[in-house]
Amino acid sequence: MEKSGKLINKLCFAINPHSFIDVITNSSSELFVCDIDKSLETVKEMLESYPGLSGYDEPWIFKVDEFIKAKENNFERTFMGFERDYRYQELDGWMYVSNSDIFIIDERKNYIEESDKLVKFIDWHERNKIVTDIYNEMEEQVKLFPDETPAWWIDPFKASKYGCNYDARDYDNNIIIQSQDDNSIPYEYFDIIEKHFNATRIHMG
Repeated sequence: MEKSGKLINKLCFAINPHSFIDVITNSSSELFVCDIDKSLETVKEMLESYPGLSGYDEPWIFKVDEFIKAKENNFERTFMGFERDYRYQELDGWMYVSNSDIFIIDERKNYIEESDKLVKFIDWHERNKIVTDIYNEMEEQVKLFPDETPAWWIDPFKASKYGCNYDARDYDNNIIIQSQDDNSIPYEYFDIIEKHFNATRIHMG
């Protein structure tokens, strides 16, 4: 890549596949982040008090520090054997931590990966190498031409073409209620959960 600050804005990006999937399947997985002054056990009891409310996983407490650590460990953990930390892994791409280097770097790479110049590279290893090379080149370009730093490099979350719109720091120690599968929580209970549990609903597509 030519060493010129003019090149750092010359990336074109593809459509948002989440929206594409939504149009075709009309299915959805829902996540409710509850900012409620109740214990985890009380929330579980409240949920169980609605006889028609079902289709959700065991509620749990979200912690930003755990989210960062899980991402740093590639969402792998060892607890009585190997398993992936799917709770936090499923939030990745929808939530971010705006002051965490690993989230910032990852989102910049995601943005680069959506370039139409990379679509033809189907092989994951080949595409990943190209993304990494472009990222490293961009990093050098930004150092050489700081006044020409593109907005998506400065704030990759704001520029995201995906659903990465929620800063996890706003939800630290909140209780998570998540659907077990697409459309598994009855739609008529969405408003009840949002109102009675002071919940933010994240439509995960």
